[in-house]
Amino acid sequence: MKIFYRNALAVTLLFIVTVGFSQKTYKLSVDYKYDYSFVYSSNGYAAVRMNDKYGYIDRDGNLVIDFIYDNAQTFMDNGLALVSNNRMRANSFGFDTYYSLINHTGQVVTYLNDYSSVFTYIGEYAKVLKNGKWGLIDQSGKLIIDCKFESLSSYFQQGLAPVKLNGKYGYIDKKGNIVIECKFYDANDFSDNGLAVVGKDDKYGYINTAGKFVIDNEFDDASDFDVPGIAKVEKDGKKFYIDEDGRTLPFDEVRGVAKNGLSAVRKGTKWGFINLKRKVVIDFQFDGVTDFSDDGLAGVNKDGKRGYIDITGKPVIDFQFDQVWGFYKGYGTVLKNKKLGVIDRTGKIVVDFIYDGINYFPAEGLTPVRIGKKWGFIDINGKQVVDCQYDEVKYYLTNGVCPVRKGNKWGYIDATGNVVVALQFDEPGFAHNGFITVKKNGKYGCYRESNPQKELEDFIRPEFAKWQQKGKYESSDAYLARVSEANSKKKAEELMALAVQKIAPSYCDWRTFSNEYDPDNQTFKLEVVGIPPFYLKVPVTEAEAFDTSSTKLQFSDIQYALNPSGKFFLQRATITNPENAKVYNYSSENSATFAVNQFNLNYDPLKLNAQVTSNNQAVNTQSNTILVGQSDVDINIPVNPQTNDKTFVVIIANENYQKEVKVKFAANDGKVFKEYCEKTLGIPSQNIHFTIDATYGNMKSEIKWITDVIAAYNGEAKVIFYYAGHGMPNEADKSAYLLPVDGFSSDFETAIKLNDLYARLTEKPLQKVTFILDACFSGSARDNAMLAEARGVKVRPKADLLTGNSIVISAATGDETAYPFSTKQHGLFTYFLLKKLQETKGDVTYKELFEYIKTNVAQQSVVVNQKSQTPQVQTSPSIGGWEVLKLK
Repeated sequence: MKIFYRNALAVTLLFIVTVGFSQKTYKLSVDYKYDYSFVYSSNGYAAVRMNDKYGYIDRDGNLVIDFIYDNAQTFMDNGLALVSNNRMRANSFGFDTYYSLINHTGQVVTYLNDYSSVFTYIGEYAKVLKNGKWGLIDQSGKLIIDCKFESLSSYFQQGLAPVKLNGKYGYIDKKGNIVIECKFYDANDFSDNGLAVVGKDDKYGYINTAGKFVIDNEFDDASDFDVPGIAKVEKDGKKFYIDEDGRTLPFDEVRGVAKNGLSAVRKGTKWGFINLKRKVVIDFQFDGVTDFSDDGLAGVNKDGKRGYIDITGKPVIDFQFDQVWGFYKGYGTVLKNKKLGVIDRTGKIVVDFIYDGINYFPAEGLTPVRIGKKWGFIDINGKQVVDCQYDEVKYYLTNGVCPVRKGNKWGYIDATGNVVVALQFDEPGFAHNGFITVKKNGKYGCYRESNPQKELEDFIRPEFAKWQQKGKYESSDAYLARVSEANSKKKAEELMALAVQKIAPSYCDWRTFSNEYDPDNQTFKLEVVGIPPFYLKVPVTEAEAFDTSSTKLQFSDIQYALNPSGKFFLQRATITNPENAKVYNYSSENSATFAVNQFNLNYDPLKLNAQVTSNNQAVNTQSNTILVGQSDVDINIPVNPQTNDKTFVVIIANENYQKEVKVKFAANDGKVFKEYCEKTLGIPSQNIHFTIDATYGNMKSEIKWITDVIAAYNGEAKVIFYYAGHGMPNEADKSAYLLPVDGFSSDFETAIKLNDLYARLTEKPLQKVTFILDACFSGSARDNAMLAEARGVKVRPKADLLTGNSIVISAATGDETAYPFSTKQHGLFTYFLLKKLQETKGDVTYKELFEYIKTNVAQQSVVVNQKSQTPQVQTSPSIGGWEVLKLK
């Protein structure tokens, strides 16, 4: 007798399926109330911070483990998470940290009280400190390597990890056995070829896994075998390459290996390619090259023109372009007559040369493109799918959504160009496994990919099954009459209506209510995040009262419906204005006219744009970004008509650290410096990569991007690398590091070594690279005793660390602190950097710029902070006459 149920319910569910649901749908699952960004682990829990304490929430935002921890890590795949609490020491200053591993209920599985420090797990191990000595624990907390080493790595390459014992380095296996005697003054991890760089008797050489020197220690410096069979060494002031037998190779520069096994190499000023056996397979004939892409093509520069060759060195796409980039999934972006286009592997033009910027093509169905300063999207056929309307876009993320910005608000579109999360956020968030962590009004929440179809089905099925059951005292005739096909269908439709009313509100955030008025048609356009805009007739005589009372309007008798595309919308509602007792009845069936171009009579496009933004953007800027009104360097930024199209900039502004104290005003430092780069220094926006709150992966990605650019421009590029945020030292060798927002000041393995950054950016020829460092440093990060106000920096690079044409301008000297300039809402160092660029319109030499910064920072720091702060400058030996050079 269940045939009616099946048929009727099937009809209803068929209706649900046929209404649409093809595009991605997101809804707010975790409200904006947490202090830091967060991600979900495999068990569906996320560590979140509120009121200086950590707890855990589930995917729906429910608190599952209370806020009782001073620090908490994400859950590992074994179902355990590392947490810690700080306790004040009795009768002394400071506190001790107590660590433990908990399960998903918050129950302590393993106490780790024996250790004074436990690092974040990297892979299967975590480093632990006991009585000043280091060891390793596994993910269950079991000690697998005794705490007896002065330092050790948690990475085991070739089954071995370097350790330091009694002041010397050696290697242990995963059981903690010393396999190679501790007799070296320095030691690196083993490379894939089974060789490791070690230092002995003030010289570097290479040993095998048996600890035997296979390349004698005769070098002043040496790198790992990053390229199979090739390493870079230095001896008697000369840098060169060697093979695995220690023989000198006749190359001046070697790049990484492409999937086809070929590496780009330079000899003198010309480039060619070698295979894995280090044999030259494409002669040295090019002025510049890209690496081979997966498509088997490499871009090359010959006699000032660019084209593409195959793996035999044969030209396959004519040398006709002004610039070329590597192919990606069968397509290559190329520059011709100062415009960008896209070609396929045959050289056929797929996208015409009309764009000023193109991201990787194709990218999950759509590719971001820029005309002027506005971004839009094209499909794989080059058709414009989304008009160029956004001020900024990011690459598509792993779950097929892309952050886009208009004005100062971010939102998300899907791979078809549909807006799936309305533009409302302060900055783009992290998207992972169907979740997007977002920031709004200074707090973090989360949007979750949802399935309205499944939610409707889950509501209807059990309710219909309940109704379909025969009652205990119901006769067969009565039952058959009640569950007739007509009645079953009617019941299913009733349940559908109930389901919509129950589920639709979870997709709407009425706190985002906003309006726009068309006086010509006396109609308000009303918007709420989560549902399409709706239109209400309001007489012009009542419009001002309605508008000024918008935050007090009362909505009642709300009813939602589902449109054919599977989106919930407002079907009807009663709206009451309590200020004048006016009542308005909204219905989606009422026709309405709303002229979005009511100001078209104003033919000045600049004035039109200003009016179309309806002062809302101005209001947002005025209220949310007070910095603009408070700092003189944030306004009246000089505009330079010159275009420096061979200058490239990386700007990293790390303000909101996940585990460390916030770096005041770092985000504003980076934002305004970017504007000076574009307007005052004349650098095209596509040449500038700006990242706020960069993770370790973000920073590595930006470094790779700029090194690829340097290589592609073959000595013609100028580079500016600006960093504002925390720094940290490796106490063992006093080297300096830049700290990503997801890094730990207690673990330099989670940071970017400054010396490596210098070397990476100067390894290939370029005109010059300028490092501008306004960094934050805390020497007591291991016990979380962070400096609350300071942005200290201990960046004093050794003279021999700088190579190539490099200049470093940093915020302070030695153990001084680089402070914020609170009244200007910038770092003290960055403020005077911007001030000099503003006063000189960017036409200033390095010497003039540095002396101005040094004098003013030193004076203001003593006056405002009662402490010394002395910026410093350092240059490489090869960049003679740096004093008269300019940023422009």
